[in-house]
Parts: sequence; structure tokens; C-alpha cells
Amino acid sequence: MDLLSKRIVEQVRQKAQARSAEQIAKGVMSKDTKQAISESTATVNRMREAMQDVVAKTISERTPDNIPSRISEPVIEGAPEKPEKGSREPYELEADTISNELGEGLMSIPTTDKESIDEAVSSVIADSVADGVQPTDGKVTHSGSFDNKEDYLKAIIPAAKEAAEKTGLDWRLIVAQSAIETGWGSKVKGNSFFGIKGHGAEDTVSFTTQEEIDGKRVTIKDAFRAYDSLEDSVAGYAQFLLDNPRYKDYLAADTLEDAAKALQASGYATDSEYGKKVLQTAKGRTLNNFLKNNPEFN
Repeated sequence: MDLLSKRIVEQVRQKAQARSAEQIAKGVMSKDTKQAISESTATVNRMREAMQDVVAKTISERTPDNIPSRISEPVIEGAPEKPEKGSREPYELEADTISNELGEGLMSIPTTDKESIDEAVSSVIADSVADGVQPTDGKVTHSGSFDNKEDYLKAIIPAAKEAAEKTGLDWRLIVAQSAIETGWGSKVKGNSFFGIKGHGAEDTVSFTTQEEIDGKRVTIKDAFRAYDSLEDSVAGYAQFLLDNPRYKDYLAADTLEDAAKALQASGYATDSEYGKKVLQTAKGRTLNNFLKNNPEFN
């Protein structure tokens, strides 16, 4: 790849990183997850096609006769460029064109240096995946622990309401159960927001937890179902309940009190006070105060 084309690729890389930063500022999504990697693939393809188009066109059109002399001259590695005052490099104009066209998804044409283009694109995407990406459907998802209860509730309540429509449960029970399992979202690994055991699951994460055995609290390490995001975890929880007949009474309960009793009887957790704790949390001060201060979540 000639010097001019390398400059084009580097300009595109910088602008793509800026676009990624803007997306991340709107709502960071899951880190190091298959979800992020999957959605990044589409971005890789769009960027690669756009870059291939412009770079291939540039390489084919530029000849020793029409490349600016200061580009053709020997270049000392590490030496700064000295563009004419007030002027812009041709590759800068090309990069602006790429930046504008990236979002539109250009049609691909054969490239003369696919390996170099792939390397530049991969670097951009690797940074994006490491920091988080914005879902292509515009929805903001969350991954990992929360710094405070308010942020946790703002993220989980919409997902809990969707799960409630699917299962028939009161959404407050879903939020309460997750709050108990994760300490209001403060202690989360593998986006396991409901502490569902991972027996037979494809994706799991292992961590220590407390179980009640013969009336005593015992610390053990076990595998739990892992998810790409909080939203996936809530949806997975809903499906888990629907797929298991033991939760039939829990799903059919008409009141919070009846639901709590059915949940306890289902054996979801070994804690002999689990149903009572879920009920207290669903009707408790923390959730009620949040709803009072944020009525749009009611």
C-alpha cells in the first residue's frame, strides 16, 4: 500500500474511533460478549466495504504524474508532514468522504490491498468491542454491575415489565428477586441477575454464593447461567420460569402475597425466608421511593 493510501486508512481509523466514542456516550453495551462481537461484525463489513471502495479507487487513479510531488518525495520515518498553510491533504478530503458515507453503507468493489484494510478496520472494531458498542436497533443495553440503586432500577424496570407481560407476574416481583440476588445490581458476574444454576446451560459463570443447608448458611462455589446483558438475563429468567412446571403456581398467583408463598414452595432458592424477602423488597421503601421520584417508571 502506498503512502497516500496508508494515510487514507489512518484517517478513516481515527474518524471511525470518533464515531464509536459518540455511540458509546449514548449508552455502553456489553463488554467482551458474543452480543457485542456479533453486532460489531456488521460494522466491520460496512466499514471494510467503504474503505475498500475509496482506497481501491484512489490507488487506481493516482499515478506518478498526478500524485503531488511532496507525496512522491522520499519520506523520513517519523518526520512531521509540512502541508501548505491553509491547504488540506487530498487524503483528508477522501477521509471526510468516507466518514460521511460510512453510515450509508457503500457498495463494495474489489480492493487491491485487502490485508492492510482489514488490519486497520480490525483495530477500530477491537477498540469498540473492548469499550462497548451501541446496538444496531437503537436500544441501549447494560452489562455488569451498577454503581447505585437508582441506575440499576432505571435499567431493570423496563426489562422486568416486558418479562411481566410474557409471564403474567407482577413486575415488582421480578425486580425484587434480582435485587436480592445481586444486592441491587451491585454484585454481578456474567450478567447472572437471577442466580439461576447453570446445570445443562451452554454459557455459565462460576462464583461463590451462600446456600442454606440443614438450617445453616454455607458458602459454596457453583456455576450459574451467564448472559450477554441485563436485558438478556431478565428474558432468560422469564423463559426459565415458563419452561419449568414447578413454577406454575408462582406464575398463576393473583397477589404479591400469594406469589411470594408459591415462590417459596417452588424451591427456587434454599433460603427458608426467600419468599418473604422477595415480598418485602417488592413492597419496600427503596422501590417505592424510586417510583415516587421517577413516576415515569410506574
